[in-house]
Amino acid sequence: MIDKLLEDVELSYEDVEDVMINGTKIFVFGNDKMFSAGNLTDEEVCGLIRDIKRISGKTSPMIDCTTREGHRINLVVPPISVEPYITVRRFRENPLSILELIEMGMLNESIAGFLWFCMDAMGTNINLLIAGECRSGRTTLLNAILGLLPDDKRVITIEDTLELNLKKESNWVRLKTTDDANLQVLIENSLRMRPDKIVVGEIRGREAIDMVIAMNIGIGVMGTVRANNTKDALAKLHHEPERVPKELIALLDVVVVTRNVGSRVVYEVCEVGKHDKEIELGKLWEFKNDFILKHSPILIRHKISEVSGLSEGEILKEIKKRERMLKNLYRKGIRDYAEVRDMVERYYEKHEIN
Repeated sequence: MIDKLLEDVELSYEDVEDVMINGTKIFVFGNDKMFSAGNLTDEEVCGLIRDIKRISGKTSPMIDCTTREGHRINLVVPPISVEPYITVRRFRENPLSILELIEMGMLNESIAGFLWFCMDAMGTNINLLIAGECRSGRTTLLNAILGLLPDDKRVITIEDTLELNLKKESNWVRLKTTDDANLQVLIENSLRMRPDKIVVGEIRGREAIDMVIAMNIGIGVMGTVRANNTKDALAKLHHEPERVPKELIALLDVVVVTRNVGSRVVYEVCEVGKHDKEIELGKLWEFKNDFILKHSPILIRHKISEVSGLSEGEILKEIKKRERMLKNLYRKGIRDYAEVRDMVERYYEKHEIN
């Protein structure tokens, strides 16, 4: 279905993110731009609507479903709209790697090296939240850094719509919400599945409590939330409907904020800590024409030092080593997600890190 819609689009198929049909007019979004892509006939639109209803098994005037290939489809038809509207979020068979995001200017090697370190942290569980506006690249960044996890870790991803694609062949459990099992139920159940890492696609409600409970019992947790900056992200967790107590919010270690400023960028990276029962933030990077390092990771290196027995100097040295490796891979032209995963796994094996 999607292939047919894109026949006349002057855009690489891999670059297409969304296909939208307003009545009979086709629009395509990709490379941070919107393209007009011609028109369908009324008969073709009716055929698409029939296909979507068949795929979803529903006949209501508003349908949200996922195809067998993983594409997400939203359909709205009269009487709740003036004409048919179809929106397709395309599932990327070949996800963007961290090196491709560097090439696109979303982040630099220093931030990438630090985030890679957070993925294993010398055996310490680092809890990481990615905040950002709609279409700012939150899920894209989350998927890219998950490709830096050690391959032997048991990863459980929990989503409303299956968007994450880790290209991970071993020990990846994918859970999707249904009418009978929401995010909160799935997170509760995942605690009984012996996870090393729990990843929540988007945190919106009371499941946030279960997420921090997982952190509190020593499971590494990652997820995304819609917020404009780190303070707003933490406030969102604390207030309705999430209502996470401040003492539990302090279990978070890192908040990464993405924004779309004409292109998608990592806007800031902050450490999270607690002082005199109040949350304190340590800004590591922020976007001001370029990425500016504010200070070295202090809170994280304290935590990792206590667990791993490494000195704080050794921890900073390891972060720098990973930054250099990513720079070398970038210079060699390595970009493919699976190839980056393979090179990262070789690094773990060579340095006996798990």
